[in-house]
Amino acid sequence: MIKNYFLFITLFSINAFCQIGVIIEEPTIICHPGDCTVLNTNIPSLYQTTNYSVSAIPYNPNVPFQWDGITDHIINASSDDVWSSIVNLPFTFCFYGNNYNQLLVGSNGVVTFNTQNAGGDCPWQYSTSIPNTSFPIKNAIYGVYQDTDIRTITNGGAITNSAIQNVNFYTLDLGINTAPNRVFVINFNELPHYQCGNLFGLQTSQILLYEATNIIEVLVKNRISCPWNSGNGVIGLQNQDGTIAHVPPGRNTGNWTATNEAWRFSPNGAQSPATFQWYKDGLLIPNQSASTLVACPIQSQETYSVNVSFPNCIENIILSKSIVLNVGVEAQIVIPNDISICSSNTFETFNIDQTATILGALNPNDFEVNYYTSLSDATNDANRIININTFSSQGQTIFVRIENVITSCFSTTSFNLTINPPPVPPTGNANQTFTVGATLVSLIVEGTNILWYSQATGGEPLPITTVLISGTTYYASQTNASNCESRSVNSNRLAVTVSSTLNNSYWEKYNFKSNPNPVKNIFNISFNKNISNVSVYNLVGQEVITKSINANQSQIDMSNLSSGTYLVKVTADNQVKTIKVIKE
Repeated sequence: MIKNYFLFITLFSINAFCQIGVIIEEPTIICHPGDCTVLNTNIPSLYQTTNYSVSAIPYNPNVPFQWDGITDHIINASSDDVWSSIVNLPFTFCFYGNNYNQLLVGSNGVVTFNTQNAGGDCPWQYSTSIPNTSFPIKNAIYGVYQDTDIRTITNGGAITNSAIQNVNFYTLDLGINTAPNRVFVINFNELPHYQCGNLFGLQTSQILLYEATNIIEVLVKNRISCPWNSGNGVIGLQNQDGTIAHVPPGRNTGNWTATNEAWRFSPNGAQSPATFQWYKDGLLIPNQSASTLVACPIQSQETYSVNVSFPNCIENIILSKSIVLNVGVEAQIVIPNDISICSSNTFETFNIDQTATILGALNPNDFEVNYYTSLSDATNDANRIININTFSSQGQTIFVRIENVITSCFSTTSFNLTINPPPVPPTGNANQTFTVGATLVSLIVEGTNILWYSQATGGEPLPITTVLISGTTYYASQTNASNCESRSVNSNRLAVTVSSTLNNSYWEKYNFKSNPNPVKNIFNISFNKNISNVSVYNLVGQEVITKSINANQSQIDMSNLSSGTYLVKVTADNQVKTIKVIKE
């Protein structure tokens, strides 16, 4: 079968119109190896900069006017009417048909690609409209070109806070502004007029240069003319010869006012033709240079990529993006869990519904999940299990069919049902003694993963730190490797009745010693009787160290334990002593 999918290369944002990127619309799943799909490209139109169109856009500044604090990103404010030193652009920018990698920023609201006057005087006096071959600054972007004064008060000007009031520039190159969507920003922020100072308000505007599209934007937050130099200001572009200019309506040289307005200068010369190169799993597909590709993946997953090249002035702009084609649904479903029940019965009732687990993050409205007792039934969608929440079984394999209701593609998987008999109870003396203050950890029983209860059946496990009460019966269970516990409706626990000894004279009589406490690494114990075993438990009852001793003294290495409180159980001569130890 052949299905049509679309590979979109579209325009998006800081200003959606000004940047280019590749977006791939994920296709629906291909059911079988060898099935084909047509990948179509939808590409933006890029145009040469031999001509421009001018349009008003909403004033919505989302790029800071403020200086970023980097010394090289600001014009020195000690003099008036100055050009910056040469500013290296982070990308090639095409302007009136020529590529540039450098420019100058002038203190009077202007940018030029002519760099011979770097650090020199930036002209302020002009009276003619553009285009004009005698205009003082050409090959330039004006935004707003007017006589502003960037000098601080101490240098004879009117600027009071040069960290805010300045001419600055920087590059946006992170996130959505990574190449080829970088933006070079030039700000003229809160500048006074020459002569008029702050009398008519501060002047703030911004120029944005967009990589790849070569779009230019001028944002004007505030421009109010001053009588000086006849109040002249201009917004626009002009070529090297002064023979071509592009100016917004009403913004050529003159005495005008603007607040919160923005203009876009979009290249609209000849359209740049696009060329295509297609790749499969990183290897060039030969003889595939059209805007579409018929892809017929034979592996469960294959990656297709396209490079789209646009000639731009004398350089190419290359856009790239990849799409992963999955064959079948196996790559997206989650393998279900095996289900086991602890029981002595031959048959048990299982809830085999694992639909939520199997679909994972997939939309359940797009899939139908059914259960079967054989792979053949699952493949042919025959003899579905109806009572999935109360399925009676003595243990078997369950097969699952997951079908995409949109594409009719399906996949199968399986899981096992198991009945595990519970283990026998742990073993130990039914009557045990303890010293006052001892806890459950001091009781001696043999088994794995011991849990203690206050009743013969049911109930919740007791904390291992439970203090023993004389005359009380406690009930111990063990859990085997199948995670089955020796507990059931009928008691399957070891009952241990405890009684206390009135003092600790036995341990004192035979000179029991332990140190240090708190301990950092080695915990020492000694006794005049033979010590048979030492075990260390954390406060949730897990045995973290056990050691057979058969000696009168020993060292317990606790260096690998985390800091906290532990219970050390010492067994000697069929007597048990429990010590609370703090690990530093």
